[in-house]
Order: sequence, then structure tokens, then C-alpha cells
Amino acid sequence: MMEKRTAGDITFLQKQEVEKGIQAGLSREQVRIYTEPGLNFIQMKVIREALCAGLKDEDARLIAKPWINAETMKELIEEMKQGKKITVKKKLDLRKWILPAAAAGAAFLALGVLFFEEPKEAPMLELRQEEIRLAVGMKFEPEQYIRQSSPEGYELILPAPFTAEKPEVRLAMYELKGKETSVKRILRITVADETAPEIHLLQDHAELLRATKFSCRAYLKNAYDAIDGDLTRRVQCSDQLDSEETQTVLYTVKDKAGNVGKTELTIHFADFDLPSVMNAEEEEREPAPMIELPKEKFSEPVWDAAAEPYTVMEENGESEESRESEETEVIEYSHSIREEIPVNYGGTYVEHHFG
Repeated sequence: MMEKRTAGDITFLQKQEVEKGIQAGLSREQVRIYTEPGLNFIQMKVIREALCAGLKDEDARLIAKPWINAETMKELIEEMKQGKKITVKKKLDLRKWILPAAAAGAAFLALGVLFFEEPKEAPMLELRQEEIRLAVGMKFEPEQYIRQSSPEGYELILPAPFTAEKPEVRLAMYELKGKETSVKRILRITVADETAPEIHLLQDHAELLRATKFSCRAYLKNAYDAIDGDLTRRVQCSDQLDSEETQTVLYTVKDKAGNVGKTELTIHFADFDLPSVMNAEEEEREPAPMIELPKEKFSEPVWDAAAEPYTVMEENGESEESRESEETEVIEYSHSIREEIPVNYGGTYVEHHFG
């Protein structure tokens, strides 16, 4: 017996489908086709649109079944348009299969209790944290980050330890491996540069006159970072000094990671005394004292009258007589003299030979 649908059983969306069909010019019989009990408004819409597009009434009745979903209805309608013959199976009466299926399930459960072992406990692998941060130069020890691992019969595979050498992000995998199953956990490791660069000065104290022109970079030796290398060109300092007697000049440099290195130069202003002006009398210097040789070491010179006068040869090979105004003579001394002493006899210079 066909169920009769009342107006109270139709939802608002279903009422809209009825009104749209009437407005489109469908007959009451065609409207009744897609308002069969059990059809939702989506199924009603598919059939309504198909009827408006020219689908035959008997074909529409064939697919207007509550157990055929909307997508299947669209596929069947396309096959009908292509002239294919379709068949729609009747709805399966599940009531005939409920009791046999329940009995089979109970029997299977009973057999499972007898023949199947109790399932083993699922392995657990728990880390202390999911992400860590290491500074450059620190060592990663994987054992430090395991909280719990169980049960027995599983092999714990740890990631390899390492020493952080540069800023990077690394993934370390922990695995609890069994014969049939395994559990894996990932530890995210962020290696960061946390060491500030170093600045070296030629000296950390300086003493200047107030009138001296100051350059801060004249005292800078270098700046170096373990990761970025030489940062000497990036050092910041100021050449401006104030009037204080003692003050400091700040040197700063920043690496790529944002670490700032600092150092200071201490400046002390000194007022040095200028040299005093000497008067004319003080500028006159006394003659250097004469050094007198001890007389007992030397004997009186002996004049050798037979010695030949000193002659000068001209370019033409002829000799020139000794001049009277300035004459050089050879004097021989006694054998007791062992040193050479120049002697000035008035305007005449004498060359001495010691025996």
C-alpha cells in the first residue's frame, strides 16, 4: 500500500521544488513522480530538472526511488539520454538477513576468544619536548631528550649526536622498532648563533692634547666573529669628543644573527707645559772644553831638516814647488811615540809619522 504524504510532511525546500515544477509547466502527474515518499529535496530537484529537460514520465518513475542517491540518478539519466536500456534493482530487504548475520557474528566472536591471542600493548615513545634550541658550539646528546619508551621487545634507535657548527634547522628522528610495528618521533633542532663578535683595539687608553685631532678608527685593530668572520669594516664608533678631562669612546659591531659586540677606549686630556723661551744671553753657548792629552805619554817632536818638501804633481807631469803660505812637511818622531796626533803650527799643517 502506497504511503500518502500530507502537507505537514513536506519540508520548506521540498515545497519549493513543487512550486518550481508547477511554474515550469509540469503536469500534476509529473509533479507526483518526484514527490514520492522518501525522496529528499535533492533527489526531487534532479528528477524535476530531468522532466523539464524532456525526460519521459516512465523513465522518471523508474529512477524515482528513495534508495537511489542523487548522483546515481544523474548517471542513469545520462544513460537514458544516450538510448541505453537500464534496470533498477529493487531495494534489498535487510530484515531477511539481520538474524542470520547476528548469529554468524556471535559465532565468529566466540571462535575469536578461543583461537586469537590477546592483542599486545602498543609501543610508546615519548620525548621531553618536540623542539629544542642549541647555540653554535654546543653538542647534541640524543639520550637527554627521551622521557619514556616501552614495552620490551622493541629496539630503540637514536639519532646520531653532533656538535653544532653553524646556524641551521635539523630534524632528529627517534624510532622504537619491533618485528611488526614501529613508532617514530621527530625532534626539531634549531641551531642559533648566540655568540657576539669580538672587537680588538691597539690600546684601551690614550692620552691626548686638547688641540689634537681625534680619529676613533686609528685605535681599531680588528673585529672578528666566529660565524661571519672579519667584521672590521662594520665597526661603528664616533670621532666626536666632549670637554671632559677623561671620557670613553664606544666601539660596537653587529653580526648577521643580531649579536652585538662592544668595547671602549678611554681618552684622557693632558695639558703639557710648552718649552720656555730662552733669552739672548742663555742662547750663547759656552765653547766646548778642550781635551788635553797627558804630556808624559809624548815627547817633543824632532825636526828632520833633511826630509824632502811635499810636492804636488800637475796634470802635465811637472811638479810644483811647495807654497809658502800653506806648507805640508813630514816630521819624524822618536821611537817612543806610538799614536798619531795632528798638530797645528800656526797656519801650517804637519803630517806626523810615528816610528
